[in-house]
Amino acid sequence: MFATAVLIAACSDASGGAQPESHAEFTLGLVNGASDYQVAILEDGVVTASEYERSILDTLQCIRQNGVDAVGPELDPVTGQFTYLVRASETGATNERIAASCVAEHSDLVERAFLYSVPIASESEREQLIDATVACLADLGYDISRAPTDSELDAVLLSGDDNAIACLNIENHR
Repeated sequence: MFATAVLIAACSDASGGAQPESHAEFTLGLVNGASDYQVAILEDGVVTASEYERSILDTLQCIRQNGVDAVGPELDPVTGQFTYLVRASETGATNERIAASCVAEHSDLVERAFLYSVPIASESEREQLIDATVACLADLGYDISRAPTDSELDAVLLSGDDNAIACLNIENHR
C-alpha cells in the first residue's frame, strides 16, 4: 500500500504569527530551529527552484537510504509543488517516522519558503493546466476524469510510464 506524501506550505512565519512583509523576511524567520542543511539554503533569504528541487531529492535519498520505498518526485501540475509516494509500513508507522525525519532534515522549511515565493495560479490558469494535463494523458490512452482524483494521479505515478509522468509536470504545459 502506498501513502501520498504531500507537504503543506505555510503562509505565516515559523512562530505562527502574521504573514511577514517580504519573502526574505519569511525565509529568514524559518532559520531558527532549522537543520544545518536547511539553514545553508535559507540563510540568504532566497530559495531558488533548483534549491527546492535538490532538497526534495535529498529527502527522497534519505528515505531510500533508510530502507523505505518511495516513488517520485513529480511536480504537481496544479500547485507547482513536488509530490512523492512513500510505501506505508506493514508493521506500524515506522516508514512514516523515517519519512518525517528526512523531511524535517532536508525539505520542510525549504519547501515552505519556496512555495511562499511562488505566485498562486489564478483559477483560469489552474483550469488551463488541468485541461492540458488531462489532454496529455488522454493522448497517451489514459482515462482520466476532468477533475483528476489523487488515486488517478497516483496510478499514473505508479505506472512507471515516463511519458505519462511527464504529463504531470506543470512546466511541460506553460
